[in-house]
Amino acid sequence: MFFSIAPKSDHFVMIVSHGIVSRIHYLTRGVIFSLRINI
Repeated sequence: MFFSIAPKSDHFVMIVSHGIVSRIHYLTRGVIFSLRINI
């Protein structure tokens, strides 16, 4: 749920979404790296 009440909340949502995206990118990179080692 996104609540656009104040600019602070929008900034917080942007930070959280950026952290989630970077974490997913890191996890996918680690999975690809491990698969490359196993093969």
